Amino acid sequence: MRVEFDNETQLKDTLTRLQGKSELKAEPVRKLRPMVILKGISKDVPADDLIQSIIRQNTVLTELINNGGGENLKLRFKRENRNANLYNAVLSVEPKLYNKMLDMGRISVEYQRVHVASFSPFLQCHKCLQFGHTKLRCTADQNLCSHCASTEHDVGKCPNKDKPNSVKCYNCHTHNTRFNTKMDTKHTANSNTCPRLRAMREKINNRVDYGYTP
Repeated sequence: MRVEFDNETQLKDTLTRLQGKSELKAEPVRKLRPMVILKGISKDVPADDLIQSIIRQNTVLTELINNGGGENLKLRFKRENRNANLYNAVLSVEPKLYNKMLDMGRISVEYQRVHVASFSPFLQCHKCLQFGHTKLRCTADQNLCSHCASTEHDVGKCPNKDKPNSVKCYNCHTHNTRFNTKMDTKHTANSNTCPRLRAMREKINNRVDYGYTP
C-alpha cells in the first residue's frame, strides 16, 4: 500500500513510529529510473538487438554501461514512428547514463545516428482522463470527453469541439465539486495549462532519480 504525506517531516515521523513492528514493514518509495526515447531507428535493427548495438558502437557510453552490470540500460517498449520504416524505442537508464546520453544528443545504432531525448513516465488515459495508465489498461466503464467533460461521449464524437465556449475540464470540475475548490475549468483535460495535470506531472517527475534536481 502506498501512502502519501504532505511533507517530509510527516514521512519521517511515520517511519519512526513503525520501526520495530514485526507485523508491518514500511519503507520510503524507491525512486524511478529516468527514461530516454531513441527516435527513428531502422526496422532493420531488431529491438532485441538494440541494447547490444548501443553498447558495441558507443564507446563513450561503454564504461558507464558496464559499471552497471548490464542492468542500467533496458528496453522498456517500442513506439511507432511517422515513417513506417522506422520505430522509436524507450529505454530505462541509470542517472549518469541518462545525463550523458542527453549531452550527446545522438548515439550510433548500426549505420544510423539516432536522436536521443528525455521521456517522461507521466501517463494520462484518453478514456477515463485519469493518470498513471493508458487507454489499453483502463478498467473504467465509460468514456469521458476531454473537451467538454461529458460522460456521454469521448472527444472523438464530441458535438461541441467547434464551440470555444463549450470547453470544460472534467478533472478540475470534479475536484471543485469534491473539495469545494475554485479551479479554472476553461481548458481541456489534457491541456498543459490544466492545474490537475501539471500537479500530477510534477509529482511523478519528482519520483524520478535524474541525478540532479530538474
